[in-house]
Amino acid sequence: MADDPNNTESTTPDQTATGGKRKDWLVMTTRNPETVLYFIDRENLRHQYKRLENHKKTILAYSPFVGESSLNKEFAEDRLSLRYALRRYVFVKLHGLSKSEFDNLLWEWNRSGDHHTMFLYPDKKNKDKPSSISQNDLDRLKAMCGDDQVSIELPASFDQIKENDEIPLSNTPFEQDGAAYKVIGATQKKGKVELQIELKIFGMTFPNLYVTYECGFDTKRYSALIKSMQEKLLAILKRRISKKQSPVSKLEDKKTLQSIYGMRAQVIPDGTMKRHFLATMMLCAYMLGEKKQLKAVHLPRVMQELEAISSQGESKVATSTRAFIHAALYLVTNEVEYRNLAKQYIAEHQPKNRLIHQFVTLIRKQDAPKLARSTKVTIKNL
Repeated sequence: MADDPNNTESTTPDQTATGGKRKDWLVMTTRNPETVLYFIDRENLRHQYKRLENHKKTILAYSPFVGESSLNKEFAEDRLSLRYALRRYVFVKLHGLSKSEFDNLLWEWNRSGDHHTMFLYPDKKNKDKPSSISQNDLDRLKAMCGDDQVSIELPASFDQIKENDEIPLSNTPFEQDGAAYKVIGATQKKGKVELQIELKIFGMTFPNLYVTYECGFDTKRYSALIKSMQEKLLAILKRRISKKQSPVSKLEDKKTLQSIYGMRAQVIPDGTMKRHFLATMMLCAYMLGEKKQLKAVHLPRVMQELEAISSQGESKVATSTRAFIHAALYLVTNEVEYRNLAKQYIAEHQPKNRLIHQFVTLIRKQDAPKLARSTKVTIKNL
């Protein structure tokens, strides 16, 4: 790979960031980051092996979507990950090479194929100073893009999203910097919702980013999918409680939880299935230790659905759904009231749903176990 973060020398124009840190990583956009990195590696090798007079010319490059993390297939397909949103961006650092020389190389590369590679400019009228970030900011960006728990979350239902809404980029190392994304537009087609956003970070704006949310719905498929997710969570809960987990099984369980949590962007129509899905995602977030997302996103959504069930009156399906939500809420919050309500449901209704029986049996025998990394969240603190 073209990137060498240990090499910090640069002959690019001195651009100073806040705190005196040089902003010498230039920002580019491209339709094909893999091809651009290939061209850069080829150019570096040409200077190295032909022993040209200007062999000290080197181009360092980094692409969020073309890196070690892309070896994780499931993560690479996560349409909510920040690295997917930044998939058309490449960051370059020039050594012994002027921007005009690099512009000539870009012209040659673009001529050889439809790559449409160009610098990003904060001011379109000024083509002398492309957007740039410091080495420190790039390192932070790498850490965030390499973490499969960092994603761009849908803050509410699709119908509630409006153009120009600005949503904080929570659960990231940049939250304290006031990072956010702005909704530019949204389209819905072929069972998917695509948001066009602008990412505001490092004191600059990354325009024309897209994130995709699945919203296609097949009742039988999703019913089986949610049931399968609940069964997997139950099996992991039992292993954690019994403390019969080897290092290998812990790793496998974590991968399973991450795979389940990767489905959280699914848009389920209102109803019983949606409530089971939201409670399942809440429990999965808790087991993964996603405390911020649990408190900011999952718990409020589940509590909202619980209130909706209460306002609709009693029915067999509603009561059964409420029991599962109560069991999940007890595991997440450790509030005894939820355990008692779930136990009361089993005693009064004797449901045929095997999974609900098993979840309630799990919480009936003992206090909620410490299932995640000291992630206790109470409703009172919301």
